[in-house]
Amino acid sequence: GDISAAFLHADIDEEIYVEPCQEDKDKYEEQMGNYVWKLKKALYGTRKGPAAFQEHLANILTAKMNYKRLHVNPSMFYHETKQILLDIHVDDAIGAGTKQVLEKEFAELGKHVHLKINETLKEGESFGHLGRKYLKVNRHTWRCMPGDGYIKDTLKLAGLDTCNGAGVPGKNPNDDEMIQESEKLDKNQHWMYRQVVGRNQFGIEERADCQYAQKMLAHDLSNPTQSSLTRMKRLLRYMKETEDFAQEICMKDGMPKHVDAWADSNYANDRGTRKSTSCGSIMLGSRGHIKNYSRGQANVALSSGEAENNANCTAVCEAVFIRNLFAEIGHHMIVRLHTDSSAARAMSQRLGPGKVKHMEVKT
Repeated sequence: GDISAAFLHADIDEEIYVEPCQEDKDKYEEQMGNYVWKLKKALYGTRKGPAAFQEHLANILTAKMNYKRLHVNPSMFYHETKQILLDIHVDDAIGAGTKQVLEKEFAELGKHVHLKINETLKEGESFGHLGRKYLKVNRHTWRCMPGDGYIKDTLKLAGLDTCNGAGVPGKNPNDDEMIQESEKLDKNQHWMYRQVVGRNQFGIEERADCQYAQKMLAHDLSNPTQSSLTRMKRLLRYMKETEDFAQEICMKDGMPKHVDAWADSNYANDRGTRKSTSCGSIMLGSRGHIKNYSRGQANVALSSGEAENNANCTAVCEAVFIRNLFAEIGHHMIVRLHTDSSAARAMSQRLGPGKVKHMEVKT
């Protein structure tokens, strides 16, 4: 559902005055002279407006409707008795549960805020939420993908709406592209590059196959070159070729017992900084992927084992977040880490730094 005029529901705890619109100024100028309005409710554009509405809505759900606000993710609320989970992002609310109970709960919430209630989904139907499209394949299976037109609009922004597709999202630069590293983009090209990479940063979060290529493009965001532009176009052509790809999760076999973290790393592959990259995928057992990422490591790893160990730590942190999220709604799981590095595995099982004491003193 969508909450209309969301911020105007919340009280504010400070004095804020605004100038009236010109129409009201002219209408009341003779009676009131020069005047301003004192706000009684939060208003769009005020600094504390979003936080005030979030607390107002949280108070309704917890104090009046008996929901529990999750500590791991404060925008999510859970009702243990009715088995309802709500995810509310500012004024966009979605819920998971049985149809009859969901309809009653949203109707009750509509008594406290101006709420536009959407229909519950049937098999084969989809809905948009926060720029993404969610398709209900059947009772147990969902697919997540970029919103309708998202990839086409991005291609149009880059001037590639009539381009051919590509079979891979990226590749190591050849000699000609290395020469292009010294050729900076002009002002218009730089603006377009920032727009496209920014859209992709949000739009391909579920695409594990695009994460590394996107990460490398974001690395050049402040000072892109012709080589960066070439790599950006290749990624967009690949996205056009694979625009029907989606992330699927199937819960037919019930809730899993494990959160599986798959971790990997390259070693010193960034030619400029010699920093490594941590890649990973978090899965709910065999049910499907729920998170993928590719991130540059903060420190320069002095060995491939150290780089892999850093990647393992990142993967475990992501998996623990998912485990804690499910634990708050009453389902407890065990985190399992999967890695192909025997050196990193030995480091994680050792008590103390052992022979890698340099890792203990690094900042």
